[in-house]
Amino acid sequence: MTKALVAALAAACFLTVPQDPPPDAATLLRFERLAQPGEPHALLQRLVGEWDVAVRTPVDPVERVDRGSVKGLALLGGRYVQLQFSLTVARQPFEAVQVLGFDALRQQFTSSWRDSASTWTTECAGAPRADRPDLLSLSGTAVDAADPSGRPFRVELDLAFDQRVSVKLFETRGGVESLAQTQSWTRR
Repeated sequence: MTKALVAALAAACFLTVPQDPPPDAATLLRFERLAQPGEPHALLQRLVGEWDVAVRTPVDPVERVDRGSVKGLALLGGRYVQLQFSLTVARQPFEAVQVLGFDALRQQFTSSWRDSASTWTTECAGAPRADRPDLLSLSGTAVDAADPSGRPFRVELDLAFDQRVSVKLFETRGGVESLAQTQSWTRR
């Protein structure tokens, strides 16, 4: 982003709030620095491409395995990755869209999820891990018709390998966290 564009955007933001002083040069430089994709964004770009996916869900008394595909697309100059899921879940078509990013201001990975089985969103976020920079660990609150007030959940995306991705979804019910789903992605 050019300095002129950053200055114009900053000026436009401040024009709507006349009581705020205009940004100084240091603030404008900070805006510009925070707007640029960095190493965390490059990590997310590993998801760009086409993947075959197997989703394993424990359903008493057995484990259900659903299959489909994920297509990862780079968005907005590599600042985000959009994942388009197309699966058959319990013999029914299922689609979802997830947008992953890295918020350089708050220093955390972010995720926003929408799917064809609901009309609400699921958001989660998490800071990079110093011990495993290629493992995204995001936390949020899951809501559904059975639990509209929500319950804690956590998702881990292991991006250690170029040709494989593994995802683990944990849910907390009654104060106990358990593994609710695993996903295995293989690059096409």
